[in-house]
Amino acid sequence: MSATDPAHRALLATLVRHDVRFVLVGGVGLQLHGFSGATRDVDVTVATDEENGRRLDAALRALGADPFLTGERGVAYRTRHGMLEVLRHTDGVGDFAAWAVDARPRELERGVTVLVGSPADLVRSKEGADRPKDRDVLPQVRAELLASGALREEDVR
Repeated sequence: MSATDPAHRALLATLVRHDVRFVLVGGVGLQLHGFSGATRDVDVTVATDEENGRRLDAALRALGADPFLTGERGVAYRTRHGMLEVLRHTDGVGDFAAWAVDARPRELERGVTVLVGSPADLVRSKEGADRPKDRDVLPQVRAELLASGALREEDVR
């Protein structure tokens, strides 16, 4: 599935309708920058202030979200529109504020505009996570983002 996938758009649209402050990161963010790989879930990093927490809670209720994995970085949920991972912090980049510095708005459909992590930050996050699945896909991510012009040579390690 990709950001053009109706389920992913519906999930993100729910967050937008509830005015949740978030940056789209992970595989869907990479797809929006030109990566052809698949992803099963939507990953977002969220502002952790109290007001945003209330907005996120309302969005999660609207999504019928059921938490199934909780860790120090965030919580993964099953929702009526698929899997959602809500991150407070990521390896390689940091928290919402760090992601937001270079994130750019992207309209997914009329009325649904999201902040998307920069290509360089998305790559740094994969590098920082250093999981086998990330190490395996990083050469393809770098090559496709360079070919699409989303990533610059100086952003590649």
